[in-house]
Amino acid sequence: MNGMANEVVVVLKRVLLVFSVVGVMLLMIGCGGGQGAKVEEGMKAHAAAQDGAPMTERKVLVAYYSLTKTTQRAAEKIHARTGGDLFEILASDPYPVEHDPCLERDMREIEANARPSVVNTVADMGQYDVIFIGYPIWYYQAPMLINTFLESYSFQGKTVIPFCTSGGYPIDNSIDRLRDSMPGATIAEGLRVEDDDELAAWLDKLGFAAKAN
Repeated sequence: MNGMANEVVVVLKRVLLVFSVVGVMLLMIGCGGGQGAKVEEGMKAHAAAQDGAPMTERKVLVAYYSLTKTTQRAAEKIHARTGGDLFEILASDPYPVEHDPCLERDMREIEANARPSVVNTVADMGQYDVIFIGYPIWYYQAPMLINTFLESYSFQGKTVIPFCTSGGYPIDNSIDRLRDSMPGATIAEGLRVEDDDELAAWLDKLGFAAKAN
């Protein structure tokens, strides 16, 4: 009987040892999984906070091309309201200021689907969350120089807000022609800038409310 009792005790000890080891392993896995879940939840919360951050808390770039200073004036007004940085896109081969020669060159570039070179670059595009992009309308669309600029950077996950100046042509067609040059971007409602009141209302709608005095 004593021998059998000893064997039972040994077996019980071995069973308890196995359960102890399994319990420790399950505890470690549970802790690791819980920690991983917490990290993942934290990352998701951070991403959600970024996505829901007010426009006024995001890093803004106002980039523009202007031949006659008209688009430049619009860009400066947007910059005054939104803050951030102002960047003028400069053509390596400047366009003629005269109306007909300028449009003749633009038509040649459209027909060739050209990408005219840009002389300057944004030092760190990655830091910006929101990019306003401004241009004149030539032949119902942005100058091909704007495609060159956009295709020089990644706009993945960024918000791009187009604006333009023109003698009456709408902005919609130009935006459609620019979409393929900025894959991954969220393209917000654009505006053909005509007057200050309309510009202010547009910026209010986008989330850039005027600062209180």
